[in-house]
Amino acid sequence: MTDVLARLTGRLADRYRVERELGAGGMATVYLAHDVRHDRDVAIKVLHPDLGAALGGERFLSEIRTTARLQHPHILPLLDSGEADGLLYYVMPYVKGETLRERLTRERQLALDDALRITREVADALGEAHSHGIVHRDIKPENILLHGGHALVADFGIALAVQSAGGHRITQTGLSLGTPQYMSPEQAMGERTIDARSDIYSLGAVTYEMLVGDPPFTGSTVQAIVAKVLTERPTAPTALRDTIPPSVERAVLRALSKLPADRFATAEKFSEALAVTDAALASAATGPRTGAASAERPRRSRATDVAVLAAVAFLAAAVAWSLARRGTTGAATWSSYTQLTDASGVETSPSLSPDAQYFAYASDTRGSFDIYSQRVGGRTPVLVAGDSTVDEMWPAYSPDGKSIAYAVRGAGIYVVGATGESPRRLTSFGSNPAWSPDGRRIVFSSEEARSAYNVNSKGLLWIVDAAGGEPRRIATGSVEGLYQPAWSPSGNRIAFWSATGGRRDLETVRLDGSDRAKVTDDADVDFAPAWAPDGKSLYFASDRGGTMGLWRIAVDESTGRATGRPEPIASGVDVAMDLPQPSRDGSALLFRSKVESVNPASIAFDRATGRIGAVTLLQHRTGSLVPTDVSPDGRWIALANELERQQDIFIMHPDGTGLTRLTDDVARDWMPRFTPDGQSVTFYSNLSGKYDAYSIRLDGSGRTQLTDIPPGAVFSMFAPDGKRLLSTLIPLGAVIGTAPWPVTPKTARPLVTRVPGGDIGPSFWSRTGRWISGYVLDSTGEVSGLGVIETATWRASRLNDDGYSYNSAWLPGDRELVYVTKKGSLVMQNVESRERRPLTGTLPYPPDLNGSLTVSPDGKTLYYGASQTASNIWLVRRSAPPSP
Repeated sequence: MTDVLARLTGRLADRYRVERELGAGGMATVYLAHDVRHDRDVAIKVLHPDLGAALGGERFLSEIRTTARLQHPHILPLLDSGEADGLLYYVMPYVKGETLRERLTRERQLALDDALRITREVADALGEAHSHGIVHRDIKPENILLHGGHALVADFGIALAVQSAGGHRITQTGLSLGTPQYMSPEQAMGERTIDARSDIYSLGAVTYEMLVGDPPFTGSTVQAIVAKVLTERPTAPTALRDTIPPSVERAVLRALSKLPADRFATAEKFSEALAVTDAALASAATGPRTGAASAERPRRSRATDVAVLAAVAFLAAAVAWSLARRGTTGAATWSSYTQLTDASGVETSPSLSPDAQYFAYASDTRGSFDIYSQRVGGRTPVLVAGDSTVDEMWPAYSPDGKSIAYAVRGAGIYVVGATGESPRRLTSFGSNPAWSPDGRRIVFSSEEARSAYNVNSKGLLWIVDAAGGEPRRIATGSVEGLYQPAWSPSGNRIAFWSATGGRRDLETVRLDGSDRAKVTDDADVDFAPAWAPDGKSLYFASDRGGTMGLWRIAVDESTGRATGRPEPIASGVDVAMDLPQPSRDGSALLFRSKVESVNPASIAFDRATGRIGAVTLLQHRTGSLVPTDVSPDGRWIALANELERQQDIFIMHPDGTGLTRLTDDVARDWMPRFTPDGQSVTFYSNLSGKYDAYSIRLDGSGRTQLTDIPPGAVFSMFAPDGKRLLSTLIPLGAVIGTAPWPVTPKTARPLVTRVPGGDIGPSFWSRTGRWISGYVLDSTGEVSGLGVIETATWRASRLNDDGYSYNSAWLPGDRELVYVTKKGSLVMQNVESRERRPLTGTLPYPPDLNGSLTVSPDGKTLYYGASQTASNIWLVRRSAPPSP
């Protein structure tokens, strides 16, 4: 008998007969005991002695009693607690059954109905506890008991009681409150204030494991797991188990959002989302008031009618998404996705080995691009080519899988053994190598001028023997703009994409340069062709439908011409998809998924010198979160996630903490601006079916419609006096409205926005109300500069002609603006003298040109949307034979 068991038995003999140890965990050891007074079996949990000593009995017992009031069918109740010979303990009913951990160890993956039922029952228990202000903090399979087929959640409030009782002293015991695989990011970072949304994350992680067999993030050490929790995205569940409904995947991934504000507000909402059918999602996505299912936002630089074009883009994207999900000819056969890499940098240029067991790619994880190979399904890449002074790109497996050709930027084409042996140089120039079917030759495109080979420009096609020798140009009749060649299975034709003016089309040509044939010939961007193994079609990437994705077009290999129309073939990864690479048997496609994120960043700014100081990224998340305004007292920043499928508005503190979602609906909610009193924000939304201005309080209450002007109003902002509302109209124009709300055409006063060479799209009111600034659209719909309207005379004038300068913000004093140029640089301009001064310093993250720029009330800090790009390699497999 152990010392702890002996001490416990001796002190509790009059109440409990302690029989044996049941198990031990990070905080406590569990014993089976018999309640003598009530003649029942119970489980006694005894805190580890060193932990108990650090906490102190009186404080811990006081804290734990607050959980005793929880009474719920899916909560294991607290029966008793106390101190025995210095040992802190608490008593629960003894449940005959098993933990969820034991069931997962035995079955690994649960049936879908069982997993969702357990999740809903745990969510029900969490909802009850959260209504009493109790956060579990340690939801994991070990704390979910299964009794009679139903879930019971144990240890409610224990982790909080430990932390509340021990404070900083618990760090001396080495105790970690929570389990790394199920910790929310904010818990992993050690934040003291943890709310109910942390439990929702943990439940999302448990649900993920029940569905796919592993937690979202695993690793060999606690540090490795926590690093992934903080920085990486979980692999989509359908990539690991393709029978999971998209609606369930969507709910689980939202529960696993890095930011609490992006998760479900309550456990009940998570449970409800799991019950939503895919049919209901589809209906919501195409209903008259949504607009949120599109990943596109209006292209403000290309149209005067911003919202109308946005609606068109949304409808096009929705149609393409729907076609890709349902499939046209053969489209429904691609559905089983596997994410092969999950770096936060750029992993690109994929190539699949002939046996589909390995893949090669280029990665910038070491600062420059290097070539790696990796087993499909494995997690350990092998460095194949990695000179830190150059960029190695575009790997391509040979037909026998024994060699990899690749390009060194500015140095030519190389060949190396598939695991890095014996590299050799074939040419002194070139990019995009592709092997002939017999493995004897390599076709490539030229990237830079090389006079020794009579290369006068970029984008020519060349062939070189794999054994070495002089490259031979394919005389295609065009002097430039031919890229990414791909050899047909018969070896008789080369497919490539051509760049002529603004066009990007697919073409084919014979090896001698004759019989050049167009495959696609339209305004869409088509590139990265890859032949199907049977030679009857080309896979390619295209922006058809508004988002880059994978497509297929039937071709006649003998003539190289299209015999059908382009059709979408793969969807399901909520990012841009390109660079398809088919397996030899046609059963799988390797491709790159590209994620472009925009996160809020702050810039220390010295107005006197015009110098940029430290730049701090305030959020680290996938998607888009753009700062649009700062509250008058400087305590809050307003933000919008304009690139995401559900577009809502948020607020957060200037240091990046306290991110809170203010709207949570299927409407497109954009461009929040603080009211002069700082108690609300205005924004525009298509909640009513058209775009109108709204306001909402900072606690998310009191939504009020401010305009009702057909066909719509955008970019709405109150004047500093709080009595007038500026609204930009659709089509382009502007009005000033006053209470009562909503403003109608009868109560709005139109503004003159015409300036030489275009019209002003009014967007920003200066701090004193003297000026209204906005972007100038020329006759082609392009943003050509900035303009201002002086409110004393309501006279409009052009401020500059710096091209794309949509992002601008007023500095204190109303004499100067800071704006972003089309090249991503920052400029400060005096409105009165028109003097311009470029800001000096370095921006480590380029500004998102469609984002926004705002300034703190003291003028010392700029906030902007920082653009970041990450890409990873995926594999999609056929779930059925291709259609004929």
